[in-house]
Amino acid sequence: MNPFNIIKNNLKFAKKIIKKKGSLPIYMIFEPTSLCNARCSFCYNWQTVEDKKNELSLDEIDRFTRSMDSKLLALALSGGEPFLREDLPEVINIFNKNTAMNHLSIPTNALLPDRIFETVTKILDVYKKRFVVLLSLDGIGKDHDKIRGIDGIFEKVVETYNKLSRIQSDHFEISITTCLSSLNMDKYLKIYNYVRKHFPGLSTHNFSFMRSRPPDETVKPPDQQFFQENKKKLQEITLDNKGYQFDILGFFHSTKARYYDIACKTNKDKKRDWPCYAGQLTAYVDCYGDVWPCEIYKKFGNLKNADFRDIWFSETAEKVRSEIKNKNCWCDHGCFVYINILFNPIEYFKLLRYVKR
Repeated sequence: MNPFNIIKNNLKFAKKIIKKKGSLPIYMIFEPTSLCNARCSFCYNWQTVEDKKNELSLDEIDRFTRSMDSKLLALALSGGEPFLREDLPEVINIFNKNTAMNHLSIPTNALLPDRIFETVTKILDVYKKRFVVLLSLDGIGKDHDKIRGIDGIFEKVVETYNKLSRIQSDHFEISITTCLSSLNMDKYLKIYNYVRKHFPGLSTHNFSFMRSRPPDETVKPPDQQFFQENKKKLQEITLDNKGYQFDILGFFHSTKARYYDIACKTNKDKKRDWPCYAGQLTAYVDCYGDVWPCEIYKKFGNLKNADFRDIWFSETAEKVRSEIKNKNCWCDHGCFVYINILFNPIEYFKLLRYVKR
């Protein structure tokens, strides 16, 4: 990708570093479906994985994205399993037409290699900016099958990777995400080394942490001892990734590395000491049309009853934003923490220590 175009396309969002009040979101997580064909033991969304009723239609998605009347820096899909939505290419086309997002990411459990390959190919026909598919891999062989609750899912990840690697390009990348929990946190280095050897074409290998309310209550997120003992190694892994093709002076790499500092401190203190821009720069929209500042706090409203702008600037939304500003909540959700780092100028001096020379 042309580095000058990359810089130009991203610099238009730089004003949000200073002016956030009254902003529409520039980063959105959208859940196209809650359906899922895996049964992960750590899933926070497990109660809705068989519920397809009242999902937003294409017309409703078109209407709400047009009512935003704003451009997105990035669109990240979530789920459920996004590729179970049969009209996913049309969903992406609508977002691209109405929000012109600069970056697109889609996570997948990789259980449907043929459908994933076909869908990605269709998306690439209409979307020409940076696009990443994130394959979920939480263990090697049977370990992954057990964590994800499906026999043979590990081999499906390998098959999906092999298919997608044939169509990688300068704007389409494949990454792997490993969700750490008490089930696999003692094996993360083994997983990392295996991925380096057997998945050579990856752009990045990311490590995230499980969130609350899993179906198996014996499964826990990494504890403080894990954070203290492994933070530096996770940062080294992050900085050693092949990297993002829009990376400017390692800036986005350093954001990922800085994230582990914040996650470690947040989990130790059980509170937040820095501003969060959820509900200002970031938004979460689920498949039923509910609009949230993030997927773990309070709802703003529903798109089946109102336009996006009306919900975003409503009294309810302003009240929730005030609560977030007053630090009534805390989390280590990477998707939102990255934005909090990138658009907080106080963080920039701290990022310099991680920039690769």
